[in-house]
Amino acid sequence: RPKLDGDLPSPLGSVSWRIHDAEEITKKGTGVGNVGTNTIHGWKPQIVLEALFIAVWENERGGEYGSSLVAILQSKVIEYAKSRGYVSALLYVEIGFEQPKAKVFWGNNGFKPVVPINELKNAGVSNSDILAGRAI
Repeated sequence: RPKLDGDLPSPLGSVSWRIHDAEEITKKGTGVGNVGTNTIHGWKPQIVLEALFIAVWENERGGEYGSSLVAILQSKVIEYAKSRGYVSALLYVEIGFEQPKAKVFWGNNGFKPVVPINELKNAGVSNSDILAGRAI
């Protein structure tokens, strides 16, 4: 990794994100806010923290630095939601087909692909299996 001038330590990685609040989420045509109101669980997130990217120098990977950044993002979205009196929050990540390392990384951090509920129901998956997470 590159050296910085002076006495500053070199960064191990970087993270970029943006927050979508309740007002933005309820507007139509606002990207991640296009969540339908007819969700199986009956709620809609009031805050969405969208992780745009997490990057760690390749020779530093596997040392839990990226996972630490994920944990911080998760705690920050909860903290942000609570500070505004909201009761629901979501950490949103989009992974492209051309990003197999990102798919493994986010999978190792507990993230799973989202399958539209109507596709699950059309495949005969019960509501109880969907709610229990057995549908994925």
